[in-house]
Amino acid sequence: MGDRPGICVVGGSVAGTAAAQALRTKGYDGEIRLIEAEAQLPYDRPPLSKQVLQGGLDLPALQFQSTADWSRLGITLSLGASVTGLDSGQRVLRLSDGSELRASGVVLAPGTESRPLPFPDEQARVRRLRTLEDALVLRGSLRTARSIVLVGAGFIGLEVAATAVRLGLDVTVVELLPLPLAPAIGEVAAERVCAAHRDGGVTLLTSRSVAEVRGDGRVSTVVLDDGRAIEADIVVAGVGVRPATGWLAGSGLELGDGIEVDAYCRTSADLVYAAGDAARWHNPAFGARMRVEHWSTAREQGATAAANLLGELRGESAARTPFAHVPYFWSDQLDMKIQHVGRILAGGHSEVEHDGDGALFVTHRLGGRLTGATTINRPRDAMLSRRRISEECERLGPPNG
Repeated sequence: MGDRPGICVVGGSVAGTAAAQALRTKGYDGEIRLIEAEAQLPYDRPPLSKQVLQGGLDLPALQFQSTADWSRLGITLSLGASVTGLDSGQRVLRLSDGSELRASGVVLAPGTESRPLPFPDEQARVRRLRTLEDALVLRGSLRTARSIVLVGAGFIGLEVAATAVRLGLDVTVVELLPLPLAPAIGEVAAERVCAAHRDGGVTLLTSRSVAEVRGDGRVSTVVLDDGRAIEADIVVAGVGVRPATGWLAGSGLELGDGIEVDAYCRTSADLVYAAGDAARWHNPAFGARMRVEHWSTAREQGATAAANLLGELRGESAARTPFAHVPYFWSDQLDMKIQHVGRILAGGHSEVEHDGDGALFVTHRLGGRLTGATTINRPRDAMLSRRRISEECERLGPPNG
């Protein structure tokens, strides 16, 4: 990076791009290099399972910024470059081509990677949905297929199911949990979502797992743990993700369920920060360590990490801002906009505030305090609840403290 090392941001998803942009807009005048393993310009991922599969969006509409926009910000993009190692003490990044980059500061935003399949697939017939390329290939297949099996009824799996059923496919979802989504949004909302999918034509098989995928070169049959065989032209796995941190082994950073950082997004090494899906931080709002795989968390945390890194570089550590965050996520499925804010805490209880006209509003409380809310087609209630939780955490401290 020249005689005067600049700042390296690893990862071009929402956390990494937010960090890179914040570094420049907050006055950093040195070199900023954004390193991304995919060869594409950094792009937004939530539409992959919805608008892209439906055929409504392609790459230009997904990109966070154009090449010209990145150039105007003075941010250097290293695309198609994988980072294979980090010496956190010296802040030296090793790339897959054998080169090294020395930086005055680093923001790590590597995101997540798919978990291994819990069943054999020697011929790699089971598909994933992680990248734009995955989405485009799957989109083409959906146009000619008659049936699809989704393994896993998480948000991505159910979003793909909703898209596929609207395209006229015979859709089956296989889920190990007895009530999909319940740990994330509570039982009441989870039951409503599952009922909507079944009413929409999705065959949702719960408390079941896949034992085997059969076919000669391509999928033909999915065999469940109870021996049932389901014909399928396509099988897509949504069995969860894990932090993409294997390359950080030996880096000197503290690792656990992700990259361990403090309330300011600072790792165990000087001038090395982390944000996004792979960062596990102390959240002052809830008085707990957490790792959150949500778009809004990644965007806000990336900007906070960048600001605090700049503060440390400038010797202004006392002015750093803790990332006191009320988590928020959404999912669009069938005719439902599902939104969840805050957390569902152990020992708490849920209350239905509104139920009717295709809409649902459920609050989650602990000791009288609002800690979370789940809505279906009630976006105003979701945002007002998030604001209230944030204000109460700031005024009263953590709800579980």
